[in-house]
Amino acid sequence: NLAAAEGELKARENELAQALRAAADVREGNARREGEINSLLSRIQASEAEIARLSRNRDDALNRAAQAQQQFAAKEAEIAGHGAGEEELDSDYQGKKSALDTANAELEALRDRERAIERERSSTQARVEALKLSVASRDGSAALLNARNEVPVLGSLASLMEVASGWEVAIGAALGSLADAVVVGRLSDALDALTLLKRENAGRAEIVVVGAQESPVQIFNQPLPQSAYRAVDLIRTSQLQRPLAQLLGNTVIAESLNVAHAILQQYPTLRVVTKEGDILGRDLVSGGSKSESSIVELNAAIEASEQKLTELTHNGERLRFEISQAVDKVSVQRNELERLLAALNESDARMAALAEQIAVFSQTRSAAHAEAERLTSSIGEANDLIARYQADLIELQNAPIAPAPVVE
Repeated sequence: NLAAAEGELKARENELAQALRAAADVREGNARREGEINSLLSRIQASEAEIARLSRNRDDALNRAAQAQQQFAAKEAEIAGHGAGEEELDSDYQGKKSALDTANAELEALRDRERAIERERSSTQARVEALKLSVASRDGSAALLNARNEVPVLGSLASLMEVASGWEVAIGAALGSLADAVVVGRLSDALDALTLLKRENAGRAEIVVVGAQESPVQIFNQPLPQSAYRAVDLIRTSQLQRPLAQLLGNTVIAESLNVAHAILQQYPTLRVVTKEGDILGRDLVSGGSKSESSIVELNAAIEASEQKLTELTHNGERLRFEISQAVDKVSVQRNELERLLAALNESDARMAALAEQIAVFSQTRSAAHAEAERLTSSIGEANDLIARYQADLIELQNAPIAPAPVVE
């Protein structure tokens, strides 16, 4: 009947609607599944692209690290070689510094010696001048010696003879006041000298007249002990042989009082003078402690001092030459030391620059290694993600597809 038909139609329409909804659900599920598959494939592709990019960046980082390592090793080798050269420079510098110190010490020692010699030379010069002043101030004799333009004085007796070294005191004592005498050539010259002294009130003087070479004077000529000598044999002169023979022909010089006493006992007529200036005669003895130096002694002292002064002057000149050489040596050593110091400073600057470059290369290498490790870790994470994506994809692809419902 109609009601039953309408009920059945209504039931059929409900079944159709349910089937259509089921079909729509299936289509929607299939579409969602397809979308998930495509999304996973896209993610896999993006991850693979990211891995490729990360791998390139990692390779670049590893290349930078390798390059930095090569540069680091090269600079390290360079600084090692440079360090050996700097050690040699430092050794040379220390050697030159020691040489300069030694040269400065030698120079200072030479200057000390020069100052000492100069002090001694000044002292000796003052002594010579004082001795000459003492010789020149001998009363009338000095006046005659200073008036040679008026009186033809040949010189002082002491200046015209040379006494054997060590016997000056004895000869001075033997000559007595005649040691201060002046010498003239003729008796008339002696008279002119006396006239000048009286006119000028210049004091008294003893005058030795050389005169003509007449008959030889008698000189003592008997054997003497080993330590005794004739006075005339201890004097060397070219102008005073006759007057000295006249004055000292009977005088003997002995080493000591005992020797003098023995000689006098053997030859009573002699006058015997000891080396210390004591005078022994048969009727007169004089001596004792040393008194004022005779002009003979003064002249000997002047001669010795002048010889010493000459030697000191020569030594001073030699020292000044040595000092000049020492100054040049110090200058050379100082220039060489300054050159080595400049080379050391330059070497230090080069070492500092190399150390800075090594630090930069080390930092670059470390940073590149750290970046490579970070990228490797990122690549590992990306590979893990791809593995998960691929597992999900396989699971989706292997999942059964729901069939579309059939509507009868």
